[in-house]
Amino acid sequence: MSKSDLFDFDTNQWRLEELASLFTQTQIMQILNVEPKPNMEAGIQDKLIWTISKRGKYTAKEGYAHLWGQQGVIQPTQSSILWQKIQNWKGIIPKVQIFLWRLIFGALMLSQNVHRRILKVSPMCQRCGEENEFETHCFFFCQGSRVVWFASPLSLRTQDLSLNVINAIEQCTGNMNEDQIKIFCYTLWEIWKGRNETVLHNQKFEPIQIQKKVQNWLSTETAWESLSTNISNEGVHNGDCYWFHHAHFQLLVDGSWDQQNKAGTGYLLFQGGRLNEIGYSHHSLNDAFLVEVVAVKRALERWMAGNWQNQFLEIFSDCLELVKILNEEDVDNLPSWRALYDVIVVIKLLNQLKPRVKIMHVRREVVDQAHKLANHARRTGSQYAGIHRPWHAVENYIRDKLDEKFFQRVQEAPP
Repeated sequence: MSKSDLFDFDTNQWRLEELASLFTQTQIMQILNVEPKPNMEAGIQDKLIWTISKRGKYTAKEGYAHLWGQQGVIQPTQSSILWQKIQNWKGIIPKVQIFLWRLIFGALMLSQNVHRRILKVSPMCQRCGEENEFETHCFFFCQGSRVVWFASPLSLRTQDLSLNVINAIEQCTGNMNEDQIKIFCYTLWEIWKGRNETVLHNQKFEPIQIQKKVQNWLSTETAWESLSTNISNEGVHNGDCYWFHHAHFQLLVDGSWDQQNKAGTGYLLFQGGRLNEIGYSHHSLNDAFLVEVVAVKRALERWMAGNWQNQFLEIFSDCLELVKILNEEDVDNLPSWRALYDVIVVIKLLNQLKPRVKIMHVRREVVDQAHKLANHARRTGSQYAGIHRPWHAVENYIRDKLDEKFFQRVQEAPP
């Protein structure tokens, strides 16, 4: 029904019978108080106007802002307040942040949560079988989780925490510094992974192994943060390259990719600061993450072909997500399903070389030379591996400016 059905444009009066059939007496009195306008002519199409908006159109943003401005209508929840704090915690990778969001908003597939949707699923904890598996039980009250917390550097006694997971997290982190919060978050993450191994794969829940994995997270972070600082601040920089003080081998690797699926990978192999070999090759690959994986794989394969396996090797990459995945051997959370096979290959190669090899994350500028090699391979479709011995002794490092003349010189005088 339109306004023309309620208003007689010939007499400029409201149709009382129509109003009485639709509205209450109070509403009719309010309508009758609306003074007819001269421009209320037949044929004008009615439309809804949202008077709160300047343009007369409703938007979710303005509606939310209006409700937020009315005291008592919308109040921030405990979960949303805690989530704002978590977003400000430093050193927590996105994957773990998403896990924390699911934890505080009740989105984890714990037995009790699944039972609400599928009644035939038991709500009991499958680790201890003592009570329902809700959030605080899984992460703080279950016997295995309590052992993990007590044995951690935080030495938490979790039996007295609140049953509400939001309050429990607030109790634990209220007086923690940045490093302690990192330990806390990664411990929660490893408890969750350990719980899933028990429930889904019938693996034993091992608090000691969980602690080792947490320490691995922290040592990996410390290593790449320290390395990044040391290379830029303590390493010898002569204007042409970074020099390393120790005698280990170092592989600097990187990849390059464009929207046409053209890709290039590059590496530089140093020994105690002295360049031993360079390599680059072109590929046709579907995404950027896969290129980073292939770059590490090609460099490792070249390393193993050089019969240096009995030496200590440090691999440096600027892809933090890849470094985490390889160190954790976590193939379940890859950003690209296409990279699964190559990631598994790289993990196997790394395991063959352990404990003489480790992979660490560094800032982009540290692997800039490898990136230039990868860019060159992607643009030109060329490939190369080696160093020509006659000029290797003189030019024992690659200069920052890798121009076309340099690449032409390398390819004209192959090893």
